[in-house]
Amino acid sequence: MASYPEWNEAFVAFLVSGVRHGAPVYLTIDDDSLVYVGAHYLGLPAPSARDDFIAAVKERCTERVGKARRVNVGGARGVMPNGTPNSVSFLAAMVLAAHEMRSDEEQGIDGTNYFRRFAELLDLSPGTQSRPLGFATGEEEGLWQAWNAWLAQRGYKPTAQAGEGAHVYIAYPIEQALVRKDDREFLELRMRRAFSSQHFRMLDEAQLATWLMRQGFGRRHLQAGLHSADPDRASAFVDAAFRIYQAIDWDAEPTAEARQGSGYISLTGGILRRVSIRGIASYLLMARRPSRWKSVELRVVSNSGAHTLVPMRADLFAPLWPVEPFVEAPLKYVVEGDPLVESLVFPRRDFWILTTDPEDPLGQMGTWERYPNLLGRKFWILLKSKEHEAFRSELEKYRSEKLIDWDSQVDDPGGWAEYRGCMVLSRAWDCIVPATGTESLYDSLRPTSFANIGLSGGIRAPEGQGWLEGYPPTMTIYGFERVLISAQFRPSIFIQI
Repeated sequence: MASYPEWNEAFVAFLVSGVRHGAPVYLTIDDDSLVYVGAHYLGLPAPSARDDFIAAVKERCTERVGKARRVNVGGARGVMPNGTPNSVSFLAAMVLAAHEMRSDEEQGIDGTNYFRRFAELLDLSPGTQSRPLGFATGEEEGLWQAWNAWLAQRGYKPTAQAGEGAHVYIAYPIEQALVRKDDREFLELRMRRAFSSQHFRMLDEAQLATWLMRQGFGRRHLQAGLHSADPDRASAFVDAAFRIYQAIDWDAEPTAEARQGSGYISLTGGILRRVSIRGIASYLLMARRPSRWKSVELRVVSNSGAHTLVPMRADLFAPLWPVEPFVEAPLKYVVEGDPLVESLVFPRRDFWILTTDPEDPLGQMGTWERYPNLLGRKFWILLKSKEHEAFRSELEKYRSEKLIDWDSQVDDPGGWAEYRGCMVLSRAWDCIVPATGTESLYDSLRPTSFANIGLSGGIRAPEGQGWLEGYPPTMTIYGFERVLISAQFRPSIFIQI
């Protein structure tokens, strides 16, 4: 059996793996997470991971009082010798209970049904005000705040926050549980029906996001997450759905066992534009590192042999070989080194959105981010060949409506067009109906937020963890029609020199 501290350290490493500094971190733990963490971080057999975890939390954070069992929050307080919060495993148990709230779509969520599930998970006796014995109202809030503080100190974006009214405290675990167990089963069945052909089984995150955003799921928690006004939260839901999509065993019947997922991961490929000293541009294949994955050395097998994937950013591998940005069918390469990472897929796309590296705004254009926030930023649109007139017509329509503009448009000899220096000008996209087949372009360009913060200048600390003291960036808050504010500010994270 793994101990409570061992689970705690493993969860922390798992939750921030593959996450870029400044990106949000959700403490979302479900049965698949327990199996992965148990096997890859703690060396536990998959069938025993869940029971092992629950036993570790019960041993540290509950106690017997006669025939009753009550919560002992003291077991989760403080910090571990390495400085990580001691609370993560206990909070993971709270989120696991939220993941298993099945019938609440019809009944609604309140403290009674949430804490009933939490008590069942840890075999707790009933206490007062619907809470388990020994678990005073609000006693868990300090644990969540300690986790938030640890994330912020290390350059990540905390996401756990209190709710309102009767949901003040239960909002912490419930909002961390992104795609819950019944949502997962629902999504997988919908995906199996929608993606019957082989082509649709090799989508990337952005392509799946377009499909998700255009579905009427009729499930409150799922719809609220995917259409959240917070782009980071909506992106986290898409990421969770993408993990479900990747784990589907398409050859198996959609039984309860099949819905647990195969656990396999396919890396997704993007592109990086590189210009030679002679001014010749080419596009290189750039693989994205999976989030919530224990990093090991991987090799991609191509016609020219095996190529080692070298980490370049927390969420990206270094560029590989030149590729044509547009292919008629997805390319699939075998990946060696991890039995769960089976392939690298370069998708068939009609267009690419290219931005500069957030850590190097003057650098090369590429697919640096899964879901870039385009408001207030210059970006490029790489569009398929001239024969692909529908997308070109759509861009011209958006330009004529003053929704978007660009500095120049260049036709590449390779047969594609580069729309350079694009910028979104308005949020009045709701009046536009995209032409059939071009919805993905519309969804990628339509802004999802009212404002965006841009940081420029200054001297960055290593790995994007803030700026050096005395050399802060200029902060610009972008809204529509004009720049709202431009000023220097002092970031909350510095490195002293």
